[in-house]
Amino acid sequence: MSAGRGKKRVRQRARGSGGPATRTERRRWIVDAIEANVARVEEDGERVVHVPRWMLPDGARSGSVLSVTREAEGERLVLRIEPDVAAEAEALARSRRQVATETGDEGGDVVL
Repeated sequence: MSAGRGKKRVRQRARGSGGPATRTERRRWIVDAIEANVARVEEDGERVVHVPRWMLPDGARSGSVLSVTREAEGERLVLRIEPDVAAEAEALARSRRQVATETGDEGGDVVL
């Protein structure tokens, strides 16, 4: 698991009308695997959780990086789960660099 990337960020916003404050939290999920309509997801590089496949955006697959926003206001809760294309590209590039460093192989065609 990655070391602490995508740490939880919490923000509270007071309502001007005297209503309940809105509490916002953000997380980063990385899809590890999807099996039998259940996704195994690494959350913030700290723990693995299981979520129903239907909760993920269409097109989510193993390796997808997702931005998760939770907004709570009183008894109302909104959970937004969206692809984070930039973070996914960064994670893939970091993985390729790590493999190249460890093996001395930058990938490509196999030559025998």
